[in-house]
Amino acid sequence: TASFTKRPLWFVMDGIGCQWPGMGLELMKIDAFAESMLKSAEIMKTLGVDLFEILKEDGKNSSGARNITSTIIGICSIQMALIDVLKHLRITPDGIVGHSTGEIACAYADGCLTAEEVLKSAYYRGKAIDDANLPEGGMIAVGMEKTAFY
Repeated sequence: TASFTKRPLWFVMDGIGCQWPGMGLELMKIDAFAESMLKSAEIMKTLGVDLFEILKEDGKNSSGARNITSTIIGICSIQMALIDVLKHLRITPDGIVGHSTGEIACAYADGCLTAEEVLKSAYYRGKAIDDANLPEGGMIAVGMEKTAFY
């Protein structure tokens, strides 16, 4: 008989750079995914944002400039929907890890933030970056001791 070793399962959420026009739209055929995305679309309507238009875009506004707000919202909504599909399938991670925008989705995966809180965080994070008119390609990191959180 073959032996089976259970290995840890981790959810890994990436950040900006993983997106492309139309990302996630094919997954709307999966009921749990579609339900989550429709819920996210309703939340985004309260901020005057059409989620499904964002998913069709290439991350740029009408003048061709980048639109970080749309990019972050798109990534977070899809990551939450994927998490909802996995929860629906009763797949529970042993751990979660995220980078950049993916950290917001991790807060949803472990129940720290609701879908509405994630999407509003994504929206205002993106808006702050877009409104600051920063040069492209930058990143910032804050070094902290682990004890700073306690």
